[in-house]
Amino acid sequence: MAFSKKSSGIDLVYNYLTSDNGLVPEMKLVDGGALIFHWANWKDTCLFQRNEVRRNRVSRKKLSALAAELEEYKNQKVWITSKIEVIETNLFELYQFYLDPRVRMAWLNKDREILVSLVNSSGPYVALSSMRWFSEEIYKKFVYHKILTGSMPLRSFRIGVNIPAEVWLDRDGVERITVHMKQLSESGILFFFDDKKSFFKFTSSSYMKVILFGRDWTQFTDGCSCSDMLGNSIIKCYDDIVVSSELPSYILKRYNNDVNIKISSGGGPYFFFVGYNDLICQHGNNTIQELLRPIVAGVMDGIGESLKRAA
Repeated sequence: MAFSKKSSGIDLVYNYLTSDNGLVPEMKLVDGGALIFHWANWKDTCLFQRNEVRRNRVSRKKLSALAAELEEYKNQKVWITSKIEVIETNLFELYQFYLDPRVRMAWLNKDREILVSLVNSSGPYVALSSMRWFSEEIYKKFVYHKILTGSMPLRSFRIGVNIPAEVWLDRDGVERITVHMKQLSESGILFFFDDKKSFFKFTSSSYMKVILFGRDWTQFTDGCSCSDMLGNSIIKCYDDIVVSSELPSYILKRYNNDVNIKISSGGGPYFFFVGYNDLICQHGNNTIQELLRPIVAGVMDGIGESLKRAA
């Protein structure tokens, strides 16, 4: 969902939250999609949407449409097998199981290999833990529905980003991989890795130097639909930013990274969270918090103003 640049960012967020375009679309804060927001990524906008469902006929219609989409997955048969038996179920139930943390971790137990087929009872089968059956787009729909029906914990504020970065895995830059920043929050950065090989090189390395190139950040002002919410917070990012840090060993067990590594061991998605405090910024006298938190704060404040207007 892109918006005209003639309106203020606060107006655009208000239109996004109250539109009749359904519950799945994200709001592009930058025309190219490098900076995005979805209502499910902040508890305040989640609570706003819940309230809208209770009081607003259009919002109830959007929730009903989402529920109808999920019901359709009951018509897609799925076969799950272990060494003992083959169980026929459906795609709806498969994702419901996956949403239960206890069931999800049991699936990842390599000692009890479980296979799944989305084709036929005779296969082909893949390991459930491989995640080759998993669709992020389908998963999101289940999450949105659970949020709106009050059966899922709500998140602290975060914005989606699609900005590349280069990671050095040694001090001389001989071993390099490309990653993408997936989300920014008040506490750190969620990185996304394109492939399994790069991800496990990263998680097994004791050193990383992250380089964020300023040229990739200029799009935040070139064609920015919500520049009034960002203000001058991103001008500092125009020069190359070099963040260098020898990752402490504990980081593999912090922020649920150990769980993500285990989930990713089968076949992705490949995510890794790094707190701002775990990175030493080499960019003048600025810390990484001072460079990136203003972007998060500016968008959060603007969306907060939009919620006040909509109340």
